[in-house]
Amino acid sequence: MYSMQHKKKIIIAGIVVVVAVIAACIVESRHGQIAKAPTLSAGSQSGNVATGTTVSPVAANSSSSAMPTTTSSAGALGLSVSMQRSYAGDSFSFNYPASWSIFNAAPFSITNFRGQYASGDVIPKGGAEIDVVTTTNYGALKNIMATELMGAAHMTTSAPVVSGITCTEENYDRSFSDGTPSANVAVYCERGTELWKIYLSYRANDPAAAHMSDFNEVLSSMQFLPKD
Repeated sequence: MYSMQHKKKIIIAGIVVVVAVIAACIVESRHGQIAKAPTLSAGSQSGNVATGTTVSPVAANSSSSAMPTTTSSAGALGLSVSMQRSYAGDSFSFNYPASWSIFNAAPFSITNFRGQYASGDVIPKGGAEIDVVTTTNYGALKNIMATELMGAAHMTTSAPVVSGITCTEENYDRSFSDGTPSANVAVYCERGTELWKIYLSYRANDPAAAHMSDFNEVLSSMQFLPKD
């Protein structure tokens, strides 16, 4: 009798150990799945990591071989709380929110609406566009600006620093081709014989805060690269 009871105790103890091991494995597996933060591959344009990633190609007439990369910062529980993309070309680089995408590389432009313009190539509601252009500095800046901004209204001037250069910024109102009022920012940066121009455009009746925040992120991270 004693021998039979002893055997039963050994068997029960063995079953308990096996169950405990299996349970521990399940918990560890679940913990690994929960704790593992999602990753994004370079070139991803999606800012929502929960829905996967997509790639927005550079326009077909682009001559640039540079590709943007994505970085993220993680908050509690490994969830992504902010996304940022970086562009590095032959002559300049900058960071911008992942909600934006490259629309064209020559001339260079990015949009937050994937280049899906409204009728007449007008920026849609809630949309914004940033363009980066460089030309030869062919004269006095004030004369260049007076020519380019002819017909602009409600102009205000400031002097942001971009890539270590004190530039001239003009905020002004104009209209798109269909007469829709537009809000605009033009930043002019003189760099030796070069004149860099960075533009922001969006609908005048859109809330400006988000567009300006994105634009200022571009300006604050912009670097004009030295020539070879």
